[in-house]
Amino acid sequence: MAHIRSEIAEKQEIIKQFIQKESMAVDDMPLDPRVDAYVTTNFLQGTLSRLLAFDTDKKKYVVVKVDSDGNLKVTASVTNNIYGNRGGTAQAISANLLGGLFVDPSGRDLTIDVIFNSLSVADGASATHAGIDIAHAAKITVLVATNRSMTIRPQISDDNIDFYDVKNEADADLTFNCTNEKIAFRLDGCAKFLRMFVTNSAGAAGTITMKILGQA
Repeated sequence: MAHIRSEIAEKQEIIKQFIQKESMAVDDMPLDPRVDAYVTTNFLQGTLSRLLAFDTDKKKYVVVKVDSDGNLKVTASVTNNIYGNRGGTAQAISANLLGGLFVDPSGRDLTIDVIFNSLSVADGASATHAGIDIAHAAKITVLVATNRSMTIRPQISDDNIDFYDVKNEADADLTFNCTNEKIAFRLDGCAKFLRMFVTNSAGAAGTITMKILGQA
């Protein structure tokens, strides 16, 4: 008798998950979050494992998809008369070949700030600039070109007033040397504002050009 009761209990559980109803018709998906099942043509099934949406063109339910982060995948129909604001400037939103919203496939929102443009720095002198807002940047690349031996020291700030020297693991100021060459180095986005402090130790006046690239 025990095995019979077990089989009956198992069948009852199956019935709870799959209820055959040939006359049942699809009207709509239940929107009440307390409803844990939806009605299809011939059965009831849990919605947590299969989230469907009604396709008005195909006249049937289709699976709703998400990306690897759990974000709902959508396709928007856009035209070049739809604009977004970037840095105070209106820019047209574009569509891809499938009519979906176009997104840079590299996933980068790159900003370029010219810090020094052939700035002349006297021998033994130093130069800096107004801090730039890097709050958007997860990664920072600095491009430097000099015609003399110069030392670059990054400084960061939370208010664009008080700036702090960045330390390395040896508890020394983080510095980069550029001697009559073009170099690039990376920094982590770790502050609201960033500026570069440059010192000329070449024994003669020199010039420096510097750009900061911020990658979102």
